Order: sequence, then C-alpha cells, then structure tokens
Amino acid sequence: MRYEPSKITTAAVLSFVVFLSIFFIAYGIATLFCKTLSDLVLTLFLSSLLCLFGSFGFGYIVLWFLNLSPPIPTSWLYAATLGALLESVAFGLTPLNSIHFWFLLPWGMTLASPFVIYPMKLGELREMHSFKEGLMDKDVLDVARKYGGIITLSIIVWELKVSLEAAQKSLERFVKHGEAIRKKVDSLLIYDFQSARIHLARSDNLVVEALRDNPFGLSRSELISQTGMAIEVLDESIKRLEDLKIIYQDMVTDKYKLRSYSLPTAT
Repeated sequence: MRYEPSKITTAAVLSFVVFLSIFFIAYGIATLFCKTLSDLVLTLFLSSLLCLFGSFGFGYIVLWFLNLSPPIPTSWLYAATLGALLESVAFGLTPLNSIHFWFLLPWGMTLASPFVIYPMKLGELREMHSFKEGLMDKDVLDVARKYGGIITLSIIVWELKVSLEAAQKSLERFVKHGEAIRKKVDSLLIYDFQSARIHLARSDNLVVEALRDNPFGLSRSELISQTGMAIEVLDESIKRLEDLKIIYQDMVTDKYKLRSYSLPTAT
C-alpha cells in the first residue's frame, strides 16, 4: 500500500509523541519498584525498547486509519496523543505515580479514543468527505475551463493552493470516470478536459488542440498549416483565445502557446 508523504509525516510525529508518553509511564513505574540507580537505568533502557516497538505500532495503525476513505481526522489523533502525553507526564513526574497501575486505564482510553470514535462517526465523516471532494471537483472544473480544458498538476496546485497529492488524486478521479484524458506530450503530463471547452467555437478548439500537442508553441503560419483554417478565421480565433487568456504570444519566439504550459504567473 502506498502512503502519501504528508500522512507518513503525521504518523511519524504522532509516533514520537507516543514514544515520549510511554517513556514517562515506564519512568513512573520504574521509580516505584527500582531501589538503586543502576536498576533504574537498566529498567529505563529496556523500557526504551518497549517504547520504540509501541510507538512504531501506533504509527502503523495511524497510517492505516489515515489511508481509509474517509480518513480519520488528524485533529482527533493530535488531541488524543497530546492528552495521553500530559497524563503520562503527570504519572511519571508527580506524586500521582503513587496511585499505581489504575492510572494506565484513562491513559489507554485517551490514546485509543480516536479509533473507537471513528466507526461511530463514520456516517458523518463520509458525508463531510464527499462534500469536500465535491467542492474540489467543482474547483478543478473551473480551472480547466479557465485554461481551455488543458491543465497540469502544477496548475491545480497553484490555482487551488492544494498539495501535489491532493491535486493528483482529484485529477485521476476525473480520468477514472472518463471526464478527462491523461496523456504525455513530450515530457509533460497533461489532463485534457474536452467538455471544459465545449463552449468555445470549433475554430478555437482546433487552435487549442494544435497547441496542446505542441508545448513549445506554434507560429501563425504553423497554426494555419496544422488547422487548415483561413487566415481571417485563424486571426479571429487567436484574438478570442487571447482575450480569454487561454493562449498567449511569446514575444521572444513569436509563437503562440497555451497558458497552462507556462508558469502560472505569466500574464
């Protein structure tokens, strides 16, 4: 199973917090039973191994829940692990450790609470997840329409301020449902939303499709050759597409290019 880097980072941070939490629990228990400093050091060393195994196990469980659909909210995980850490600090560093092992019960319940609540709130989480995906899909379609139906991952990241993983997941969902075509043009991976330019004139579509297959641009004469349009028709089409900011003319090469193939800051 492939995990997104952001999810791995979240799991790693939470695992570290759980490591500290288990260590403080171990320290509190060790101070109750160890009579000499050497015994305390040895016990804490062995306990640190247990902490590592425990934190790795917790991290794996977190990754599994984050990869579900819908994923478990990270806010729940952070609240539970920080709460458990505070409880373990209270147990390990204050006189509360005299209350012995019953203190482990609320600590364990706090740590496990997100995973217990998740199935109870699954219906609500699915509704929220679907709503967010719906908003994202609408935003992607708006961006596709803005760029004449030809977009890249970087364009979605720039326009919608989302992660690369979220952008790819959304675009691949359109491909899966047949609403977009994924293709490679030279070394560039593009997504073609043909329905996003259905409002354009036929001549405009011909120009966009010609430029789609030529990321380095085409001159006016090359566009005439590839589209087979009359000069007057081509000029009108170029004017409309420039007004819509779908294409632009590179002043250095004197070629027309799709705006989605250039830096998003291009004007």
